[in-house]
Amino acid sequence: MAAASRSTTADYLNSTLEAWRETRVKSWLDRPVPFIDALMSKGMGEAKQGGDGMRIPVRTTRHSSTIRISTGYEANNLTVFPTLQGARVDWCDVARAVVISGHEERINGGPAALVKLAKDREEDTEYALKMEWQKVLLDGGSAGDLQAWADCETLNGTDFTDGWLEEEAYGSQGNTIEGLSKSTYSALVNWQNQSMDFQNAFGTYGLTQLFAAQTAVEALSMEPDQIEIFGSRGFVQNLKRALQANERYLSEKDLDGGKRIMVFGGRKISTIYSDLPQAGATTATQKWSCIFIDFSCVKWTPIAGFVMKSGPYKELSPFYDSSAKLFQHMGQLNTNSLSSCALGVRGETY
Repeated sequence: MAAASRSTTADYLNSTLEAWRETRVKSWLDRPVPFIDALMSKGMGEAKQGGDGMRIPVRTTRHSSTIRISTGYEANNLTVFPTLQGARVDWCDVARAVVISGHEERINGGPAALVKLAKDREEDTEYALKMEWQKVLLDGGSAGDLQAWADCETLNGTDFTDGWLEEEAYGSQGNTIEGLSKSTYSALVNWQNQSMDFQNAFGTYGLTQLFAAQTAVEALSMEPDQIEIFGSRGFVQNLKRALQANERYLSEKDLDGGKRIMVFGGRKISTIYSDLPQAGATTATQKWSCIFIDFSCVKWTPIAGFVMKSGPYKELSPFYDSSAKLFQHMGQLNTNSLSSCALGVRGETY
């Protein structure tokens, strides 16, 4: 029997893979991406149809002034101002390929083995994109594997002057976010994030700083139920140690049986394995320990249809014995307020 053509193989994979289900291969490269999971469930903005960039309208001044009326003959104050400033960001547009060669098809013993191979590579490709996406959003940079993500906004305002969250005190921050300077608008309540410094003495300052930050972010959030906390392993260990005397124990029949969930003040805490800025540095002076993120104002706005989009397999060309598909991801992180978000540093030491 003649070997199947590359276009026939591509057609077969396109029609079969969606129905294929098998236990996921255990990867020694992957790890959980809780920030991405939360962003995709709570922080997805309205998809856009296109455009060469995205404008984010933010209100920086009041349109008019209130006047007192006592007789009815007072002159109206018609001094007015435009209310909106146009923050702007470019799109982040990345892709990652899945390729299957004719040689691999021929040695994999039939359609079922071919589909299994393709499914494994697709899972690997999608997860690699998610891990890079979390890394660049939290830690920033464009070196090494993150070169393709150079257009992506980042929360890391410690190492980058256009990063969103800074460790400086509220009102004293100076980074430029989406083209608008924090220092220029420092008098406005919503363009500075809350900050916590645990001063490498979590046992002394940890709970006090956390309570103060939680009070502030909840007071300034329009939807406080959308706030989640993400912490380093050291931070989570220290918080558990500080709260352990107050832990509540339940009978077995009340236990969930799923993954353990830690909370503070009713807020879920997810552990970030190693993607917080300076997480691997032993001498970092401003090592990030935790962040409060309000997903009602921190959003990922995608181009419609391009959130981890899995395209069709295509024959590369008559000269290449391979079929390929792309995972494409296009959008941008954006915000219209940072005051209901918080950054805590130096919380690794109890």
